[in-house]
Amino acid sequence: MHLANHGGKNIGNAALIQGVESLLREDLPFEATFLEEPWDLYSRHELRFDERFVARVNSESDALLVGGAVAFDGSSMYANAGFRLDLPLELWDRVERPVVFYGLSYRGWPTWPYHHREALKATLDRILGSETMLFSVRNDGTKEWLGELLGLHSERIHVVPDPGVFVPTADARHPELEVGKLNVIVAPNAEDEMPRYGRAARKRSLRVPRGGSELRNWLPVSSSWGWRESRATFLRELAGALARLGADHDLNLIFCAHDVFDIGMCYELFWLLPEQLRHRAVFASASLSNGNGPYFYDLYAKADLAISMRVHSMNPCVGLGTPVVPIVSQARMRAFMSDAGLGDLTVDLDEPGVGDAVYRFASNALASPAEARARLFEARGRLREQASMFDSRVATLLEAA
Repeated sequence: MHLANHGGKNIGNAALIQGVESLLREDLPFEATFLEEPWDLYSRHELRFDERFVARVNSESDALLVGGAVAFDGSSMYANAGFRLDLPLELWDRVERPVVFYGLSYRGWPTWPYHHREALKATLDRILGSETMLFSVRNDGTKEWLGELLGLHSERIHVVPDPGVFVPTADARHPELEVGKLNVIVAPNAEDEMPRYGRAARKRSLRVPRGGSELRNWLPVSSSWGWRESRATFLRELAGALARLGADHDLNLIFCAHDVFDIGMCYELFWLLPEQLRHRAVFASASLSNGNGPYFYDLYAKADLAISMRVHSMNPCVGLGTPVVPIVSQARMRAFMSDAGLGDLTVDLDEPGVGDAVYRFASNALASPAEARARLFEARGRLREQASMFDSRVATLLEAA
């Protein structure tokens, strides 16, 4: 049973799901089949982690695979376990099948509290103390983050490469691509905009004159921590970099929304471009189901360059060998690229002149594509060896069961 975001509309989930299943099919010494268990339905409260869930794990599967989703986000909803697999502590002992947590990750911001830390600590102590459970997190700093959050430092917390690196592709025709042009993917990130772009030292609010409370009904919403201003500045910088690339090369610009959140930002970027470049831009399909992951990432594999803000735009490029300019906005993005030996390729969202840096890095990649691809494939090889080492542990656990 593979618990993962099978029903989500963020195509990055497809990279995680199909990446880990591909790894295990290749590395396990026996044939493995996977039963989809949609984590999304639990997050939307359509299903619950309760006795019925445990009974289904025990009766319908030989093992439970907990896929590498963002599992630790501090939501106040997870009062039982402190993370997205919100199974009450007393029910963990009733799970009779081996459980493999494969590359879990976190999502947090300095301004976000983490609710139910005590429940999370108790749950992880239970998991790490079990001989039938194997626990791993992504190579994006999640282990260190858990140590800082909970004071939890254990050799039983294994670190594995992001499975999205190993997403499989299916050869297909992509009408977005233009033969004879340089096909450049732009994958923005409109998720968590307030903490991602906020830069001011404190939260600000509108000053409403005495007797003027009605103004709040029609005045623009205030920009807490200056996020709107920072976001607008960044988009202008990115549009400027794309305009300069368009002046240098015969580009075909492909706006690639990974999630519905990103569609609006693609549209904003489009209108910030010079008119001539707008006539050389297309929009890839958005809100595809996870079953279309191999088709979607085949578009990446056939592109000349990706300018990536999404984790599962930049990380799969490493495995696919697609030259990439990662625009990083979270510590976990930097940590992954550093672990992959590619930290020098990243552009920080906050750095002054971010547009100049994007233009420079993109120009370098387009000027030496073979060299860029070779370096990414070398990194993929190292990460694949790390994945194989963990998969041998998975095989040992499952064979013993």
